[in-house]
Amino acid sequence: MAETLVAQQIDRSQRPEADLAPEISFPPYTTFILDNGLKVFFVEDPRPLVTMRLLVRGGNAVAGEQTGLGDAVADLLTKGSGENSAQKFAEKIDFVGGSILASASEDAISLRASGLKKYIEAIAGLFAQVILEPRFPETELTKYKALQIDGLEASKKQADFIADYAVSKVLYGNAPFARMPTKEDINSISRDALLDYHKASFSPKNSTLALVGNFSPEEAKEFVEKYFADWKSASKAPQLLSGGVKIGNQKIVLVDRPTSVQSAVRIVGPGPGYTDHDRTRAFLVNSIFGGGTGLGNRLAMNLRETHGWTYSPYSYFTANLFGGSFVAAADVRNSVTDSAIGEIIRELERMAGERVLAEELNLNVQSSVGNYLMSLANPERTAARVQNIDFYGLPSDYYDKLVDVYTTTTADDILGIARKYFQKEDMAVVVVGKASEIREDLERFGEVTLWNEDLEPIRTVSATQVGIDANDAWEKMLDAMGGKAQLQSVTALSMEGAAVLNAGPQKLQGTYKMVQAYRNKEFVELTAQFSGQSMTLFQKFTNETTAAQIQQGQKIPMSDEDVQKQIAAAHIMVEAWLNELKGGVELQGLKEIDGAEYLVVEVNREGVDEHVYYIHSQTFLPYRIEAGETVVIYSDWKEIDGGIMQPDGLTIQFGQVEIGVSNISYTVNGTVDEKIFQAP
Repeated sequence: MAETLVAQQIDRSQRPEADLAPEISFPPYTTFILDNGLKVFFVEDPRPLVTMRLLVRGGNAVAGEQTGLGDAVADLLTKGSGENSAQKFAEKIDFVGGSILASASEDAISLRASGLKKYIEAIAGLFAQVILEPRFPETELTKYKALQIDGLEASKKQADFIADYAVSKVLYGNAPFARMPTKEDINSISRDALLDYHKASFSPKNSTLALVGNFSPEEAKEFVEKYFADWKSASKAPQLLSGGVKIGNQKIVLVDRPTSVQSAVRIVGPGPGYTDHDRTRAFLVNSIFGGGTGLGNRLAMNLRETHGWTYSPYSYFTANLFGGSFVAAADVRNSVTDSAIGEIIRELERMAGERVLAEELNLNVQSSVGNYLMSLANPERTAARVQNIDFYGLPSDYYDKLVDVYTTTTADDILGIARKYFQKEDMAVVVVGKASEIREDLERFGEVTLWNEDLEPIRTVSATQVGIDANDAWEKMLDAMGGKAQLQSVTALSMEGAAVLNAGPQKLQGTYKMVQAYRNKEFVELTAQFSGQSMTLFQKFTNETTAAQIQQGQKIPMSDEDVQKQIAAAHIMVEAWLNELKGGVELQGLKEIDGAEYLVVEVNREGVDEHVYYIHSQTFLPYRIEAGETVVIYSDWKEIDGGIMQPDGLTIQFGQVEIGVSNISYTVNGTVDEKIFQAP
């Protein structure tokens, strides 16, 4: 009865008042410096796990023109050191259940070792060996280059990867750490360059060490001295690249990715550096705008909840030794790209033009304080924070005052910071998407600078300036391919070539085969080798009444519309029959790609999605055809029969999959079994 009476007295319509915030103090730590200049930050942790983190100033920003050198150094540090080969090193660290990892950022190389305290002597010995005696074996460097090139090819199929590097280029120009690596960059890395980098950068005076474990401060110092007291400093510290974030005149940058069905949108600008006094409060600004409280931030409420354009828009402030920056990001459909950009800009202007409501500010303050307080229970996080205070020159009491800075932030503070960093004239818009669909819409925000997928400027000429119309260009293409009459005389065409399927990190060898017959009959087959056995990955069957696709033995469901599109698209030598198929061509202009100029011709015909042909301005042979998400690139044209020209190589791209076909053999007007066009 008493419990019932108490429950009836509670007014559940009133939010209970929060308790007073507890007294907060940053966890204790110890700092000491070895005689050789190595600064060490020690945090005691009673648990049996020990972690070490070495931070080396420089990263990918050591002065020089070699892109990705810091990344290569970090990766290869653990691939052979002292008397240990890469395999022997891995076996030794695995035997004691330890871990040693290294990574590079714009301004630092970080090495982390961890393991149980009872094995820490063995782990620390290997950790010191990696730092002091890396071998950078040529065999491992060769493996690294091959993996990086494969990884680069796979990553460039992802719009977000391209967008991130495009943002870096807009923010930092041509600084080596901001450039997207190329195959040539990767192949140019030499063992001598790795050794020179290590000799100059890996020095106790250019590094700091964070240690976390169950030691006393005296034991911690003795432990570190055992492994690093003999480490000698270089004669001088490496020179780092200078210069900070500076948005140039390129306010609207569009990276043309013809296969994109959605756009990767980034709005970027300067932000607070590590030592700027408003850096902490800027995190609250971002939390309100697009970085905090789950889906409750303004960016998510607008783009996702109100408009349904994207699942997870976000924003962030970030900083390095060279300055700070701001990025707002969203991936949206091509058709709403400009609308989404307009809404992001509107939200930025609202942040810089209106005071936030007290409830909205309080919610984000509580969230930020709560997240920080929970993180204080992690000793390794504490050690990394202390190390970063030293590395980036933050005030020594930065974290002691953090909660107070959060809780004393006012709506006027938020407004002032937003006005400082969200100035339209200081920001740029970066979009990775299909230029033919979105460029015109983007021009309402300003002049559009067009880049290719390698982030190089694309020179374009409008259709009115080309000096040739679409029909003339099309006729010249047909002549270059052997002539319209000769092409129309082909009633059957078979081709087969060696195929390489590149699907992310996986590469498979196989065969690509296509058979066509007049008028809309087509068979396509892709096979690949698995453990010495041939496996059929994909088949496409088309005749004048039916169409089907089979992937790894499973028939792919197709709508009636998809069936009709596949039938229409299967027409043999379709370029020569365009007039009879009531198709039309329109010249879009002239585009420069890799130093060559191409006439860009849009082709439309009934029942088929729009195709865009890139026709070489000198040979008039097709170089590239874009159709929806699929791109086909032709190479090494050759005469096959009766003056007809066909490519000896082609590359088919769709999504993140790429199929390369080479050494293609052709049969013209041979005997074809009609059953091949009928799905089983």
